[in-house]
Amino acid sequence: MRYLRCGVATGLAAAMILTAGQVAARASEGTEPVPCGPVDVGAEVHTLFAIPGPSGTVGCEEAFDVIAEYNALAPGAPPGPVKLSELWTCVVDDAAAGAVRCVQGEDGVDHGRWFETVPPDVP
Repeated sequence: MRYLRCGVATGLAAAMILTAGQVAARASEGTEPVPCGPVDVGAEVHTLFAIPGPSGTVGCEEAFDVIAEYNALAPGAPPGPVKLSELWTCVVDDAAAGAVRCVQGEDGVDHGRWFETVPPDVP
């Protein structure tokens, strides 16, 4: 992950990591990620997925709007999570080949809606 201290993800970045086991658990509960389609992330085209959460699933149109805002701000942004409008925050997960994960909510509050991008070389 891009934002690590002493090998441990901290704060919001730690809360944004979804393991393969968690994805499988959600799928087994009948709440599978929703594939929204291709989206430009840097120089690559990723696939955007809306992930079901405690507050529901973000709509694909809203997710595309958030990632567009992230793409506009991220190149000059300092290292760490990028704060966006409507309480959205996005981070890059280098361990997942540059996947972008975005959550909605205030710091310390349950982030009930989120989405992520998957780079082209990740199954």
